[in-house]
Amino acid sequence: MKTSTKWLTGFLVFWLVCYWNVVNPYSSAQRGSPVTTISSGSAPSVIAVTFSATPTYACTQTTAPTLFTITLTGNVTSSTLSGCGAGQQLGFVITQDGAGNRTHVWPTGFSNVTTITAQASYTTSQYFVWDGSNAQPMGSAMVYNGSAMSVLTNAGTVNNAGLQMGINTGRGLYMASTDILTAATAGAQRAATTTGGFIVDRTLFLGFSDAGGASGGTIGVGFSEVSPASKHIAVGTGSADTSGDLRAAGYMSGGTKFTVSGCSAGTTVGGATAGSFNTGAAGACTATVTLNGATGLTAPNGWSCWAGNITTTAANPIWQNGGNTTTATFALNASTANGDTIKWGCLAY
Repeated sequence: MKTSTKWLTGFLVFWLVCYWNVVNPYSSAQRGSPVTTISSGSAPSVIAVTFSATPTYACTQTTAPTLFTITLTGNVTSSTLSGCGAGQQLGFVITQDGAGNRTHVWPTGFSNVTTITAQASYTTSQYFVWDGSNAQPMGSAMVYNGSAMSVLTNAGTVNNAGLQMGINTGRGLYMASTDILTAATAGAQRAATTTGGFIVDRTLFLGFSDAGGASGGTIGVGFSEVSPASKHIAVGTGSADTSGDLRAAGYMSGGTKFTVSGCSAGTTVGGATAGSFNTGAAGACTATVTLNGATGLTAPNGWSCWAGNITTTAANPIWQNGGNTTTATFALNASTANGDTIKWGCLAY
């Protein structure tokens, strides 16, 4: 047995012993009469099952928790449970060998069981209560990859260490070892489901598909990065695809507040790409706005802006007359008065 599996088994035995001490904390004398004497054979036990295509998980006692361990070197086509008592707690630690992709058929009577992870050298563990005819899970299965534990819910396969949520392999999400939230769809990390879902990966970080989306990668609409580390979101049907559009009831300019120089500008209000400032001098002048202030915000090509003087109403008192990928300049005409409020906004292109 691999060192990592031994560690996991030791931990699980420790858990079983602690549980037994919790439910049986007192001696017979402390409990008073009548009592049921717990024999030495009632301590939790660990049973290593030799691999076969049709293994038998045989309890050696009928009361105390029992943990079965098995390493798969081939597929388990059927399995049998024997000798276990009603009310007994049963644990299973099932480890893939170095080849992986082994399958395991649970014994008759086990419901809501997990499809074990197929990843080579990974371990799937789950615990049940046996009522004499059926085994009910005590909780979600756990997956161990030799360094970290993760949760596996119901049927499904985790190909990387992480958290999977879903009721079968065709639906749900899991967090992969690369910190990517991914659709759990028949092993394909970038596959849309035929019933809808969403995916996350490094190139198409959020995608949606509808009932018409074919399993295997068709995305109805997705959000992606325009280019690596660009901080620009593309809306379309694939990676860096900008063929889509973004619609909402309204948009708000956030980020770091802009800065402005020129025109003896005073009070500023707003966000990174829109806001207002007050002039500190009368007459024609030029104001330069730096988008996103000291933090900076770089457009691919530049900024297209609009502005207005909401205090002085002379014809065309202000217009954009320049700028670059991080700034926009505005020309205020001679009718500008000291203390006028200039409202403006910019759109990157």
